[in-house]
Amino acid sequence: MLLKRGALLNVMLCLKGEGSYQVEAGDSALGNITRLENLADKIPQYWKEEERKLESLQKQCEAAKAQAERPFAEEEKLSELLKEQVSLNLALEFAEGEDGETPGNQKTDRDCNYSIYRKLHKLAQELFDGTYTYMKFKQDGYDDLVLEKIGEDEYSIAHYYVQEGDLMRDPEITFMLEDADRFIHLLSFTQDNMGIYYTTDERTEEQIEDLRQFFDQWLTNIKNQGFTLYQAHGEYGEYTRDEEAGGQSGEPTEEQEDEEFFG
Repeated sequence: MLLKRGALLNVMLCLKGEGSYQVEAGDSALGNITRLENLADKIPQYWKEEERKLESLQKQCEAAKAQAERPFAEEEKLSELLKEQVSLNLALEFAEGEDGETPGNQKTDRDCNYSIYRKLHKLAQELFDGTYTYMKFKQDGYDDLVLEKIGEDEYSIAHYYVQEGDLMRDPEITFMLEDADRFIHLLSFTQDNMGIYYTTDERTEEQIEDLRQFFDQWLTNIKNQGFTLYQAHGEYGEYTRDEEAGGQSGEPTEEQEDEEFFG
């Protein structure tokens, strides 16, 4: 048995064994003995109550484990609905955001970044939702345009042509895309025919802003030039345009319109 002070500085009589049980002490020695006897008589009842609580918690834990391991029957449907919701939200934003845009307008850093984000999603939504990891676009009179996933949330966009057997990038920009913040982090710029390559950590904020303005205008040019999806592949899908059915590049068939990026 122990004596200890309670929270209100009152004296508590404690019985301590495998558990700890206590009752407030009184002024009478005989009364304290009676209190201890009553406390001891109630210990088996306390044990039963604690065992009941423990058994209930164990059952809840087992039920939770079983529920967590059970496959979600509507997982694929939910995933498709979420993708559709994202596409619809972006479509609304694109429709609202591009009205009145002209090539000569200078945007703020924030506006320019968001403009790039919107245009990239409209250009290659299937790349950013994970359907494809590689997408090639074509248009007569222009170098092929390729977008690829090159790392975790890292992507590249480039015009390609062949010169003396070498594949030339004219130009290429690599970037990270954060959907949560709708933000584009520019990583590098390459222009092979001029021997230019640099990473943005080597550049000033002003130079990075110039590159961001260039990227935004480049995406506007891509839209205006009428590039259409020619070939794509990835873990969850594959696409190749049927030239015989579709005629010339940039003139998709009705069946292919859903696969094109600027229908």
